[in-house]
Amino acid sequence: VPSVLQCLSNRVSLWSAGHALYAAEKGAFFVGCLLLHVHLAVKHTALPPWMTANLGQDGREGRKERAHRIMERQIFRDREEADHRHDDPASSLSSHKLPWFFTNGTEWPRPSSKLSKLRNVWPDPQSPHDDRIVAQLMYLPPGYKAQPKSINTTYKPYNDELQHPRNDSSMKTILLDGSWYDFLDGQALFLRDRCPVDQCRVYRGSPSSRDAESADAIIFKDGYVSGPEKRKDNQLWIVYLLENPLHTFIAEHSTGINLTATYRKDSDIVTPYERFVLFDPLVKTIKSNHDYRQNKTKMVAWFVSNCYASNSRLEYARKLGEYIQVDIYGQCGPLSCPRHQSEQCYQMLDMEYFFYLSFENANCKDYITEKFFNALRHNVVPVVMGASREEYRAAAPYNSYIHVDDFASPKELAEYLRLLSSNRSLYNEYFEWKGTGEFVNTYFWCRLCAMLHAPPRPADKQRRTSIREWWHDGACKTVNRSV
Repeated sequence: VPSVLQCLSNRVSLWSAGHALYAAEKGAFFVGCLLLHVHLAVKHTALPPWMTANLGQDGREGRKERAHRIMERQIFRDREEADHRHDDPASSLSSHKLPWFFTNGTEWPRPSSKLSKLRNVWPDPQSPHDDRIVAQLMYLPPGYKAQPKSINTTYKPYNDELQHPRNDSSMKTILLDGSWYDFLDGQALFLRDRCPVDQCRVYRGSPSSRDAESADAIIFKDGYVSGPEKRKDNQLWIVYLLENPLHTFIAEHSTGINLTATYRKDSDIVTPYERFVLFDPLVKTIKSNHDYRQNKTKMVAWFVSNCYASNSRLEYARKLGEYIQVDIYGQCGPLSCPRHQSEQCYQMLDMEYFFYLSFENANCKDYITEKFFNALRHNVVPVVMGASREEYRAAAPYNSYIHVDDFASPKELAEYLRLLSSNRSLYNEYFEWKGTGEFVNTYFWCRLCAMLHAPPRPADKQRRTSIREWWHDGACKTVNRSV
């Protein structure tokens, strides 16, 4: 009540802030004050992440960000109206521009103030499950001039002048070590992807070559032993790893790495296999009349080729098969669905199976691969094994999967799967996330270029351990299942 009275006593300033206009639209200034204080109580994290990415690192509003209040007020009003139409939350989002990395997205990042703190683009021990991908995609270094690029822009990949700009001191050069696929030389990658920060070019070569001496950054792919003997001042060495620690090698006494690019959330530039981003963080489910159980007659399927994983996943699946139907396709089972017919295999899942085993080949920190995301793209509920429950929760759409660690035994899991398969309402709840967001391209090259143009990494964000210790120690668990 005191805060509401204070609001009323300061109505003139509220009018100037634009909140009185909102109150007038509702027909009562007192209601406007109440809504204002509820609105101010909502943390920035409740706003779309591409908006909070433009705020200061401590979440406070800076001088350059005052325009956000208008946008926030519009979102707050639309959410209140959406309360009266839960059946169609998308209608409350239609008035907002989606950021550039969404399909048909048009919202472009704004340059940060030279006086403002570096935005939240570095790993933070206080937020271990935050991958900062959206913040990095929406980051423009202070003073960087970026022009919004139309989604209809046609990229010309063979224009040598575009791919190899000459005499540009602002251009960052990146040397790539190792094998790279879908690769374009020069500036082509950054122009093709419409990167907000595109003043970078890449080329392949050996870290021991003469070209390495002049590069702004060198990326070591799939492992790291040592870098070149000669290294120019401020040159960044980056290790790029997509396989888990059990299948990668980091030399015991390796030194010199500045940045990490891996699937792990505590990497400097997180490179996940997929990334799901909500349209609105307050809308995590959408009710639907569609029955995903319809015409399904089989319980559990699994496509697998590695029969000797460190987490004993095959043993778990076989034990599960003692209590419920588990059809194993591939080298570890009696059934076959060739990889070159993968689309037909997933269509079979859609039509016939209730559940799919998305079991990783190792239980490693944050290790969630395409096995899981491929299942999400189809009308089947994934049963997962690999990363922890908390790590799946941070990476997956809301209530979209079943984790084996939530059950004391395969028998208990089988009982739960039978319950879901026989209950239309319970089963369909696992699909209510559909339509709430989008699997977006995380544009690794765009984020890398922005980070290379960013100010130096803050001292409190520096890594305190060696790269080998960080990557290997305690990252994976070997499981001997007595099931």
